[in-house]
Amino acid sequence: MNQGLLIWERMILESLSKGQKRLNELCDDTLIGFNMVKNILDNLVQEKFILEEAGIYKINREVNFEEEAIKEEVKDLFTSLVGLYYKNKSQIKLKKIFLTPAEFETFKMQLFTLEGFLEKISKEERDIRLHEQRIIMWGHAPYAHLLEDI
Repeated sequence: MNQGLLIWERMILESLSKGQKRLNELCDDTLIGFNMVKNILDNLVQEKFILEEAGIYKINREVNFEEEAIKEEVKDLFTSLVGLYYKNKSQIKLKKIFLTPAEFETFKMQLFTLEGFLEKISKEERDIRLHEQRIIMWGHAPYAHLLEDI
């Protein structure tokens, strides 16, 4: 997969990664409109990311998911979350704060607990559509390190 994929294309690929689907099933799963899904599918078939047989679409397993594509998706998702925040449609918390070593250890334990909770529920078999999932982000970095990626 290349880093030039749009978020809608990645969403279709994510839906198909859970199993083959027909066009209407992809519309239901992603909540993307019929014509847009059809155009995306046509493009992904042409680019050989997915295969189509008798109206059923599936991932082309010969395609590798590269780290750069994942980086682009995270950037797109974060940008969308920030945009939604200013429309009062998402919640983002950000604090610039100094933590003592002891406080940082407590913080890391809290993150470990959160990650364990999210990992546990992500492994549960649930019959939900892709568009019903939530995007949850968290993390930390020394302020000075942020300058390295600009």
